[in-house]
Order: sequence, then C-alpha cells, then structure tokens
Amino acid sequence: MLKSVIKGFSLLELVVVLAVMGTLAAVAVPVFSAVTDNSSSGALQSSADALMKAGNGNAQSDTADAGRGVTIADIDISGSNDAVLSGGVITVYGQKDQCIQISVSGTASDAKFVKSDIRTSSGVQTDTTGKVTSGTCAA
Repeated sequence: MLKSVIKGFSLLELVVVLAVMGTLAAVAVPVFSAVTDNSSSGALQSSADALMKAGNGNAQSDTADAGRGVTIADIDISGSNDAVLSGGVITVYGQKDQCIQISVSGTASDAKFVKSDIRTSSGVQTDTTGKVTSGTCAA
C-alpha cells in the first residue's frame, strides 16, 4: 500500500511570511501617504497656475504684462469646479483642506496677478454637482 504524504507550510513558515509582510506594510504606508499629500499639493498649484495663465493671456509668466490694467475678472473660473470668486479674490480649493488665493496687486497701469502660498481651508461647501460654492481660506 502506498503512503500518502500531505504537503503544506508549517506554522513557523506562515509566521515568518506574516512578519515580513507586516514590516513591508509598516514602511510602505507612510511613504504612500507622503506621496499622496505631495500630489494633492501639486494638483492645487497646477489649478491655480492654469487660472492665472488664462487670466494673463500668456503662458510665459505668473504676472500680467505691466500697463495692461488687469482685473480679477480677466480670469474665467466658469470651467473650474474648485474655484470661487468673492470680494475681488479667487480662492482655489484643493484636497486635504488646502487652498490658494489669487488677487490683483498694483495700480491699474501696473497691475499683476498674485498667487498666495498654500493655506488651510475650512467650511468648504459644494453644490449638487460638486462645484465649490463657498469656504474660508486662512490668511
């Protein structure tokens, strides 16, 4: 009569595999979190830059041509779901409670668009289509 042999993994081998997987997960999760934070900040910067370039009418710089007499109305935010115009300032909202404000500085003959650093947002409200309708961007 033939002897049947059942092959499998021992308990020790399974514990070692679980320990290795746990170590890899402990290293990978913080790295993944940092990468997603950086990508959301980059997306916010990109949205603000696109709006500024659209308002400036050129893709050469982040400031408008001197003497052009720019206004905040030069920036068309109708196609943006994450931007709100309020009080002469455009606020672009991003993920992770971040925002950037775009304003116009200078006089009418020497005006330029100015973009703030990334700030903290709160109280962001959206409509049924997902377009941001209001919020607060910390100074």
